[in-house]
Amino acid sequence: MAEAEQKPTTEQEPLTDPLIGMLVDDRYRVEKLLARGGMATVFLAYDKRLDREVAFKVMHPHLAESEEFVNRFRREARAAAKILHPSVVSVFDQGVVGGSGYLVMEYVPGVTLRTLLNERGAFTVRESLKYTEAILHALSVAHGVGIIHRDIKPENVLVAGSETVKVADFGLARAASDVSAASTGSVMGTVAYLAPEIVAETKPDNRCDLYALGILLFEMLTGHTPFEDRTAIQVALAHVSEEIPAPSTLERWLPPEIDELVCSLSAKEVSERLPNADSALDMVQRLRRELPPSILDRAAEVKPANSSEATTVIKMRGETIALPAEVTQSANETVTSFPARPTESPELKELPVALRPRKTKKRKWKIVIWTLLLITLLSAGGLTGTWWWYQHGPGAYREVSDLSGLSFADATKHLDILKVKFEVKEEYSDTVAAGTIIGTDPETPGSLHKDSTILLRVSKGIHMVVVPDIVGKTKEGAKVDLEAGVLKLGEVTEEYSESVPQGQIISTAPTAGETVVHDSEVSLVISKGRQPIEVPNLVGIIREDALSRLENLGLKVNVTEEFSDTVPTHNVISQEPAVASTLYKGDVVSLVISKGPELREVPNVIGKNLNEATSILEAAGFKVETRKIFITFGLVADQSSPAGTKLKVGSTITLSLV
Repeated sequence: MAEAEQKPTTEQEPLTDPLIGMLVDDRYRVEKLLARGGMATVFLAYDKRLDREVAFKVMHPHLAESEEFVNRFRREARAAAKILHPSVVSVFDQGVVGGSGYLVMEYVPGVTLRTLLNERGAFTVRESLKYTEAILHALSVAHGVGIIHRDIKPENVLVAGSETVKVADFGLARAASDVSAASTGSVMGTVAYLAPEIVAETKPDNRCDLYALGILLFEMLTGHTPFEDRTAIQVALAHVSEEIPAPSTLERWLPPEIDELVCSLSAKEVSERLPNADSALDMVQRLRRELPPSILDRAAEVKPANSSEATTVIKMRGETIALPAEVTQSANETVTSFPARPTESPELKELPVALRPRKTKKRKWKIVIWTLLLITLLSAGGLTGTWWWYQHGPGAYREVSDLSGLSFADATKHLDILKVKFEVKEEYSDTVAAGTIIGTDPETPGSLHKDSTILLRVSKGIHMVVVPDIVGKTKEGAKVDLEAGVLKLGEVTEEYSESVPQGQIISTAPTAGETVVHDSEVSLVISKGRQPIEVPNLVGIIREDALSRLENLGLKVNVTEEFSDTVPTHNVISQEPAVASTLYKGDVVSLVISKGPELREVPNVIGKNLNEATSILEAAGFKVETRKIFITFGLVADQSSPAGTKLKVGSTITLSLV
């Protein structure tokens, strides 16, 4: 049962894309698209029941048309759910939405190993062994419960942070491959990593995963896959007929121990491979301990690739494809095209000779001459007619039905029956599903000469592109990069930034590295530079309030203190810079804080003569007044403020004289 937030949707209703906003099984709210692959589309969803984010993988509609696939998909999903290990993406739930099966899996916020390879080109030996070890942990657990992955490749390895490595899609590849083999006679797999026994259609065991892992390790170390300069069918045949080259043939500095590991994982003969994931794990861990740092921390110098897109007829990396059944029929044939089966010429009818010879020699001789001449004429005419019929006449043409909209397998099967040669050109299409014929050249339906070659334009599905990293670039530079990646410039907004210079891009939506549909808009946030701050008036404000206001504005404070007869204690006497000046975060404002009036201790001048007492008091900062008592001798008998008291500087002290 799937429903939008407010409108229910039954299971029988067609699946819409995108599913954003739908609530599936009253539990999973689909929030955003994460990725789209050859067999499924992955969304980020929210599990309302358990209050967590999950990955919501929906099978493509064409797979749901096979009841056998749906049943096997359910069985494989239940089996995959039994695998509980930190190196395996957990399967939580399964179901059906809009007629298509879905899986609810652990959400791993990170990138695929393919993304890292595209960014780096190749990894250090240390990193390559670390990733290999994590994958082997996952395979060991899966093989222990009888599950073979059958599609180990960089796209199915997720990396989150520096430590978390998880393998995804256990069981899914097997479900698709088994159904494909049963229904179409083809083998599903990613050709660059396909084990020979899968190509040869023999029953594979868990060592087919070790073979694929060996190819993946080869790629991590060298930045290339074996045989990558060949066509897909040639690569498949190479897996069957040739040994994988040692990595050191590309990178001579790699030691023999690394060659031994890769070749032990990916030996052509199953019996010559390492027996299981645990044996391989021991070998990897030993190399991580024993190889010197100079080797472990070195990486091949390979130019990074922005994407894994290929311009060949069938993608060599990443994409799961169906290999024609003919690939498995000959392990030694080098396939460079798709030749039609040879056309056998029809037998010529024998021509009877019914002339009765005469008894005379002369008559007999004439009969022989005319007979030979007649045979020659009839034979020449028959051969000429036959040649014309099969080369230029009706027998030379084949009636080809409309191939547009057919699957690639159905279209090629039809052409094989007609013994018509064909070539393949893959194109992206927004409207035609992947693996479906977009059109042909010449167009069909129509008559086609038997010696002609028809071009099949096969859909690669919607063109998905990776958003480039344009943070830090100008708007103009970003526009150039986006257009080069067949993306459009979307909404542009501006924000202040303390770290990004004015005119440069702060962020994008969607972010760099996300996979989106071509022609998607990418919105930009461009820096207006540092945000100006107007200095407030703080004079007369109490110290704590002044400091709080400046700190909230992001300004630093320098405080000094002075005595003041006019400004109360702890209040601001003055500030620098002045009110309404323009500053920026981190700039300094200087404040002078009042300590109140200055107080000094009154000295004792009793008994001293007037002149001396006056000098002492004025030196202390006080004013002096006198009061005479009767006849005086000029001596101080009393003072208005007792000695030891504290008075404000400038206060008046009255002296009584006798």
